[in-house]
Amino acid sequence: MRKITTILILLFIIWLGTNYLIPKKIIPNNTKIIKKLAYEPTKIPLPKKPLKSIFVPDWNLNGETILDNGYDRWIYFGGEAKKESFVNSLHDKELWYTIKISSINELTNSQISEFEASNFKGVVLDLEISELPTEKLKLQINDGVYKFYKKAKEKDLLVALALYGDLFYRGRPYDLGTLNDYCDEVMIMAYDFHKSRGEPGPNFPFNGREEYGYDFKKMIDDYLEFIPSNKITVIFGMFGYDWLVDENKKPIRQATAFTVNEINNNFLNKCKWDNCVIRRDKESREIEVNYIYSVIKDSVGYMDMHIVFAEDEESAKIKEDYLKEKGIMSIGYWAWGYF
Repeated sequence: MRKITTILILLFIIWLGTNYLIPKKIIPNNTKIIKKLAYEPTKIPLPKKPLKSIFVPDWNLNGETILDNGYDRWIYFGGEAKKESFVNSLHDKELWYTIKISSINELTNSQISEFEASNFKGVVLDLEISELPTEKLKLQINDGVYKFYKKAKEKDLLVALALYGDLFYRGRPYDLGTLNDYCDEVMIMAYDFHKSRGEPGPNFPFNGREEYGYDFKKMIDDYLEFIPSNKITVIFGMFGYDWLVDENKKPIRQATAFTVNEINNNFLNKCKWDNCVIRRDKESREIEVNYIYSVIKDSVGYMDMHIVFAEDEESAKIKEDYLKEKGIMSIGYWAWGYF
């Protein structure tokens, strides 16, 4: 009897240790277990020096040869008409192309042609789906990106996902934890935080979370929660917006976009208007211009008062230095011909 009692006590101790004393891996209720991919994301080593990419939009191509060779990677953006001339101009460079995706249907139907597979090293899947972030839509995007990634790997192409810089701030419908497994690189579009149809403000403020609700530093921290630093490329938008505003600096109509070259010519080199105040915003680090086009009120009773915010080489350099501190060595620019 004593022997049986001893055995029972030992079994109880084993059961107690298994269930309460030995730590177990806990899977949160909302965690999805994803099937193993047929194609593993490419292991990209951390660059020893900054990797610089440039997007080349087709509207800046008019048959000329591209002479600026200061970039490591050239990424075409646009239609079929000028794609071949882009390849011919830069045939000895690392070339990528972009597929812009605005809806789930476009993602489902996206294709890769033989021309693209034979002339380009990689493709940027530019995800600009702005619908409500439902769980159904997130799963549809996951599925669409996975299928595209499989097709690209069959043609030996690298895949980068281009995603909004304000993805977290505005609750965009993207499941980064899953999408990280379906690409070789994540490109962050760190621009257009203030929209042309919205309130005047920086392209993407470096600091100023208290004033603007979000900033560049917080965005980088948010992305690093899901994407490793050596897999991230940050794209700077080398342009700005010019808002016509009322006496309270509220926009009267949609803003007009200006490239950095145009902003330099219109304002910084020599301002074309007498009432012109130019400064570098201490929080965003971007250029801010306030000017009055006309002091005579128009038919609706407004003077032509304007506010311009823009990213330029100096503000981009401040952000680039910060990225190096975070271990992010790959940057890009939107776009060729803008600065």
